[in-house]
Amino acid sequence: LKADRGGSPSFATKCRTPASELAPEAGEALLRRASERYLQENAPRLSEQARRELAPVSESAIRALAAVLAAPRRIVYAIASASNPAKSYRLEVDGADIACDCKGFAYRGMCRHARDLKQALATGGPLPTGMMRLPAEER
Repeated sequence: LKADRGGSPSFATKCRTPASELAPEAGEALLRRASERYLQENAPRLSEQARRELAPVSESAIRALAAVLAAPRRIVYAIASASNPAKSYRLEVDGADIACDCKGFAYRGMCRHARDLKQALATGGPLPTGMMRLPAEER
């Protein structure tokens, strides 16, 4: 193990399991320990107020990051076109990236389908109306 400035093995070298293979609880615990260690190591440079303000932000960031890391890498969704209900679009989610096969996404690199799906996933809200997650065999 590589030693950090204090002579103890560095936090990064202790974890040999890729984050994508950790159970959600293990990933969240690892991120929480990293956050606590950061706050401890930087305590002399942070005011008491700054430490209090960082705690809730760190907690929500830890939960969001753990959810992304624990999620399947590639998930595919489908939604019918608003202008042509006979046509549907596929949206692929790979980690935090979302791609859509509609013309708007091809032209601008973003579309309302991708934006609405990203909002729903980020907030834990329901999928946009008409959107459905495709089973693994249809991906």
